[in-house]
Amino acid sequence: MKRIETAKTSIKLPLIGLSAAWLLFMIADYVQSLVPRGTYEKNGDYIYPDPRFSVEIYLFFAGITAFA
Repeated sequence: MKRIETAKTSIKLPLIGLSAAWLLFMIADYVQSLVPRGTYEKNGDYIYPDPRFSVEIYLFFAGITAFA
């Protein structure tokens, strides 16, 4: 019986990690879509937004860590 429980656990844990990684990637992608991007003026100049702290990069890192 111990082998069956070990087999179930060895299947569950990677799937939980994969699900957590997928969820964190989707949250990071959503957060990244909310960030204001640069815009163009009428004369063609590109206006960059102010530098900011990027939360989404740390969410991507957390997703990679959850999968690992």
